[in-house]
Amino acid sequence: MNKENEGFNLQEVGCKAHQNKKAKYKIVGTTFNKSKFNLMDLVCSKCAITLISQGYKVENIESDETLMRQDQIQQFLETISQTYLIINQNEQNLLQKKEDLTKFCEMQKDKVREHYTSMRIALDNKLKEQIDYLNELQYKAITLFDQKYQEITETHNELIQMQSDIEVNLENIILKMEVLPYKQIMGSYNKRVTEIQQCLTKLGTCKVVLGRVYKRAAETKILGGLFEDCELEIKIAQTSLLKTEQQSNSRLLSPQSMSQTNIMHQTPEKQKRSNSQSSKFLEILNKVNENQLKTNNFYTQLLKGETSLELSERYCSPTFKK
Repeated sequence: MNKENEGFNLQEVGCKAHQNKKAKYKIVGTTFNKSKFNLMDLVCSKCAITLISQGYKVENIESDETLMRQDQIQQFLETISQTYLIINQNEQNLLQKKEDLTKFCEMQKDKVREHYTSMRIALDNKLKEQIDYLNELQYKAITLFDQKYQEITETHNELIQMQSDIEVNLENIILKMEVLPYKQIMGSYNKRVTEIQQCLTKLGTCKVVLGRVYKRAAETKILGGLFEDCELEIKIAQTSLLKTEQQSNSRLLSPQSMSQTNIMHQTPEKQKRSNSQSSKFLEILNKVNENQLKTNNFYTQLLKGETSLELSERYCSPTFKK
């Protein structure tokens, strides 16, 4: 019987009073209404002797192999049923725990998404804000440059027209124009050129406003030092409207060197025109000097009495020509 128990791995039935002892007897009768032991209780040999002395009736269960196996199988089936309950409970607990864990993990991921989504939105808003501000400053600066460039272009064209008028009418202005109109025209020209020069001087001191970007250092590191600075700061900066290097070079040039530089950069057509204008101007000056010399000689001879008051074509100055 022991080998069978070992083969089926069945647990031996223990005594009701002594669980560590094997039950060999079964109570089949009692004379007490209130007895410590009940019918069908299993007891060991020691308890059986004591119970028999007290009037109990017992039977040897080892002699009844069928009954013993029934008890063992019944006990085994009860153990299986209890195990089923434990398994079912564990299955429910596992499923519930899995569901709870899944919900928890999704909540944590939602927190991470919400956090970095808020950061991204804040960064996008800050990016748009600062780019819009820089674009606004750039637009104002470019508008100022375009305005000043247009003014300089118009001034340049005005000077070209002024110079052309003088060059075309050079002979009439020098030889034929009356004094008063000459002074009025040249005074107007000089005044306008002075105004242009003053505007160009102010242009050299004119400032344009721009935005300069600085890093604002943070006391705490973001994402373990992935970002050293948490924010960029835009401060207003001013710079000259004209390029400083060009201005410095222009100041270092003397009038003679500037003139030579202008001649070197002239096209052949402009040089030819300039030489023609110079030749024409010299020709007119020679005529003026010649007439002035004739007039001086005439009055000198007149004062010395070497000539009469009769005016001749030979010594008559342009003013007195009929």
